[in-house]
Amino acid sequence: MQSKSSFAALLVLLFAANLLAQVHVSPTGADVFGNGDIDHPYLTIAFAVQQAPPNSIVYIFPGTYSEVSEIYIDKPLNLVKNGNGEVIIDAIGRTSPATDKYMIAIVDADLVTIDGLTLKNCTGNGSKGIWVLGSGSIITIKNCSISNIGWVSNNLTVPPPNNNTVANAIKVEGTQLTPLSVVHILDNEVSNCATGWGEAVSLVGNIDGFLVEDNIVHDIANIGIVAAGNYAYTGAPAAVNQARNGNIRRNRVYNCMSAIANSPGIYLDGAVDCTVEGNRVYQNAVGLSVGGEETVPAEASNSMGHRIYNNLVYNNSVTGMYIGSNNPNNAVQLITVNNNTFYKNRTGAAINGVTMIDGLPASSFADDFGGEILLQNINGTSVQNNIIYSLDNKRAIVALEGYTVSGFTSDYNVYFRDDAAPLFDLTGLSFNGSSAMTSFNTLAEFRTATSLETHSVFGAPGFVDAATFDLSLTPTAFATDKGNPTYLSGFSGLKDVAGNPRVSNDRIDAGAFENQMALPVTFISPYRAYKVEAGVRIEWTTASETNSSHFDIERSTNGTDFRKIGTVEAQKNSLTVHHYSTLDTRPANEMNYYRLKQVDLDGKFVYTTILAVSYSRFEVQFYPNPVGNLLHLESEHPIEKIMIEDLLGKTVMTINQPDKTIDLKGLASGQYIVVFQKSKEEVEVRRLIKN
Repeated sequence: MQSKSSFAALLVLLFAANLLAQVHVSPTGADVFGNGDIDHPYLTIAFAVQQAPPNSIVYIFPGTYSEVSEIYIDKPLNLVKNGNGEVIIDAIGRTSPATDKYMIAIVDADLVTIDGLTLKNCTGNGSKGIWVLGSGSIITIKNCSISNIGWVSNNLTVPPPNNNTVANAIKVEGTQLTPLSVVHILDNEVSNCATGWGEAVSLVGNIDGFLVEDNIVHDIANIGIVAAGNYAYTGAPAAVNQARNGNIRRNRVYNCMSAIANSPGIYLDGAVDCTVEGNRVYQNAVGLSVGGEETVPAEASNSMGHRIYNNLVYNNSVTGMYIGSNNPNNAVQLITVNNNTFYKNRTGAAINGVTMIDGLPASSFADDFGGEILLQNINGTSVQNNIIYSLDNKRAIVALEGYTVSGFTSDYNVYFRDDAAPLFDLTGLSFNGSSAMTSFNTLAEFRTATSLETHSVFGAPGFVDAATFDLSLTPTAFATDKGNPTYLSGFSGLKDVAGNPRVSNDRIDAGAFENQMALPVTFISPYRAYKVEAGVRIEWTTASETNSSHFDIERSTNGTDFRKIGTVEAQKNSLTVHHYSTLDTRPANEMNYYRLKQVDLDGKFVYTTILAVSYSRFEVQFYPNPVGNLLHLESEHPIEKIMIEDLLGKTVMTINQPDKTIDLKGLASGQYIVVFQKSKEEVEVRRLIKN
């Protein structure tokens, strides 16, 4: 129940909001004779902004506004469309100034919102649609449509004359010691912009905390969205001259192609600690990129700490994803690439009429730099739980010649290609310390040479309709449950690209989509496998069954390659609870992995989650894992004490002389290490996940 004091505070805030000054603008208004009220609106937005007091709302009636001067905001202000129809700000024909034009500038201001405006036709070198400059906090740009902002008007094919030729539809530029913070760019459409060497949506300089979400960015003559750092021209102090702590999510970015260089749809260039999640990026030169073009000052850090997950990256011309800097002294560091779907990139196709890149045909440029994932100059990157499906005769992973790749790890990926050409091309200067790498035709060859991809598999993922780029998974998709059994939400997210729970049936799938199809059998606890004297017992219970024929019990010693070890008949159709069990009398003398293959009467089947049991080493068994509140123990010998530690080694719970059931209600959600002490000399160490 809400307290009286908090309710009163809410009323005060609402009352204060209603007292905000309101200024109105209309195409039929008058700047000289108007006073800005609803009956006597101003004619131009620029004049209305000048007259509006701080913390006011400027309501703009639909219509076309040919503003003769820039709109300059240096105070808390809301600039909002009022009513149905478009509010169009058209800069065509405006000749002053000839360069560095902008349509709306927000300079050293807090609490500014731009909502629902259409901006177009601002052209000339240095042109910008919306320019956020200096410092400030809580800046929001939403529901806007921005088009034809460019160094040249309505031409996406002509290359700019030099690298000083730039334009930006939205530019956020932190130039002060105090950062720009809490910057939100939401639900906008940016299109048809000849940005030269610039980008459609650019966040650069001292920016700490931003969200770029649910935007559509397309038909751009260079990069779609960039978060950048270490560019000296911003004037920000070197130690803070990096966009950081940002999230770029759920955007749709396509048709971004430059005639002068590789142009990603989404690019982290010298930024720090950013997340790129749930985006659909296609038909660009490059899908996603993480790099660092500028020299890193001693006070700053390399591009690092980024998390890339749950993105759909397909049908891009040169490559699916670039990871690494082109500056050999500026290695990209500590990047995680999880649960993305890379599908048939490196098409070599022309986009927006651009047929040549840096003097080479697009197809030749793609041959030099092509692949699903290209590694350039990195120190620490993890690639897990992805679907990586390459074009015929094209590579899945390429280590670019002349660059060093170190600290690279990869596992639990699903690879596929329709032909049998080499999957991996590791001809870089050095790959994880070795300069003797070459191309590898198969996943097995790559695994043997590098000791990577231990649990990765090769097979058709099971897309619903790849021809139309519906890359969601069918009910029996091969990619189901192929992700790492240890699910880390910080690296794979809470939702898949469609907004569904990231984990289904207790095991994460490979790729950007989680298979959400319900099992024809409803399982209830307990579902477990545990060591007994005669072997390993597998038990499961169903609450209901529909057209269920039987259960195949499958076992693996590596968690990937399973074989059937037994069959149990099902109930066909049932609405009552049924308990099942079977005994594996010949488990391997090591870790054993079990799963059930539930087969319908029509032959269709689904797999359950995978259970792991060590038969040889561990005597203590516990379930379930992940656990909710109650953890059940089974041990052949008495347990004197249990210590639960976090991943930093700190003991968070100690239980002396534990019972067979332990209440973990007070334990926070997360991953833990459980130490079972059976005597002063004998302990067992296990991993536990608390939901």
